[in-house]
Amino acid sequence: MNVSVLGDSISTFEGYNPPANAVYYYTTRLKANHLDTVHDTWWGQVIDHVGGELLVNESFSGSLVAGRGFPAGCCPERSQGLDAHGVCPDAVLVYFGINDYFSCVPLSQGASAHVPDTTCFDGAYAAMVDNVLAAYPDTQMYCATLMRGHIPDSPTWMFPGWRFPTKNASGVALAEYNDVIRQVAHARPDSVHLIDLAASHLTYETIDGLHPTSAGHATMARLWIDRMENQA
Repeated sequence: MNVSVLGDSISTFEGYNPPANAVYYYTTRLKANHLDTVHDTWWGQVIDHVGGELLVNESFSGSLVAGRGFPAGCCPERSQGLDAHGVCPDAVLVYFGINDYFSCVPLSQGASAHVPDTTCFDGAYAAMVDNVLAAYPDTQMYCATLMRGHIPDSPTWMFPGWRFPTKNASGVALAEYNDVIRQVAHARPDSVHLIDLAASHLTYETIDGLHPTSAGHATMARLWIDRMENQA
């Protein structure tokens, strides 16, 4: 099984993303977070569990799903860049959207709109998924809801300027962004599987509040695997 990954900084790993993509987990940060190999990442553990092979990791540090051009997740360069050497992915793992939350991307353009607005989270997430399915009609997508991170020694720590952990600076809860992900997945039941990590109400370990350590990646991976197996 050939597996591709679509996401942001949380899913990057030095040497495993396209050269044009910004990477968060490079040498010093890999060491600080005790990530020795890709097999320590959430996606590496999931791919290992299903007996798959990584095809493309199209993750880009700092990127949002929403936007009107690269590196937005909904742009063609991202959502249609998951094949390599003529080989298409059998499965696409998506963990994407936390930067939209922190950037206060509007949830929706409203029910009356006829053309999806990719500067809104619902239009952008739907466009991203539909772009992937249009490019790879035989693939199965696994779209995960978003978890919160914690710092073990700082239980009351908050991101400066944000109302973390309950709401972003616009007063919108992360749960509302997760509801959009759920709605998009449920509207495409034949090809998109919801991996509802947030429903666990667990958090993952970090040293900065956002990017998982090896222990944090292990928490995410266990939940991914559990949700995937329960759908089988």
